[in-house]
Amino acid sequence: MKLEDSPQLDDMSGEIFPHSGEAKPEKKSPARMLLALLGLTLIALATYNFFASGTAATLMRKGAISGYIMDESNAPLTARVIIFGTSVRGESNADGFFYIDDVPAGEQSVIVIFGEIGIEVTAQIDPGSETDLGNIQIPTDLDLE
Repeated sequence: MKLEDSPQLDDMSGEIFPHSGEAKPEKKSPARMLLALLGLTLIALATYNFFASGTAATLMRKGAISGYIMDESNAPLTARVIIFGTSVRGESNADGFFYIDDVPAGEQSVIVIFGEIGIEVTAQIDPGSETDLGNIQIPTDLDLE
C-alpha cells in the first residue's frame, strides 16, 4: 500500500474518538474520594504526632527575662547580660532596664557584666512567659587589683 492510499486520521476520528466533540462531565469516583479522605487523615495524624511527640514543645519552649541593673546606690548601669551556655544575650539601656526574649525554658544562669565585674543570677524561665529578675545590684566599688 502506498503512503497516499493509507487511511487519514480525519477519516477515523469517529472510530477512535467517538465523543470527541462533546464535553464530558467529570465524575468523582468513590475511590478518588476515599484517597482524598485518607490523605487528610494522614495529614491530621502527622500534625497530632508532631505536637504530641514533644518536638513542637521543644521548638516553642522559650521565655523572656527582664530586670534592672543598678549599682549599690541604685543608680542605673549599662551592662551586658548573657544567658550562660547559649548565644542569647542583651544589654541594659541608660535606665538600667533590659529585656531579652528567646531564652530557653528551665533553670538558666544569667551572667551580668559591668566593666570587669561579673555576677551570676539563677532564674527559672517558664515557656511563653516573662521572668522579672527585679533589681540586680552590681558592686562597683570593688578594688580589682
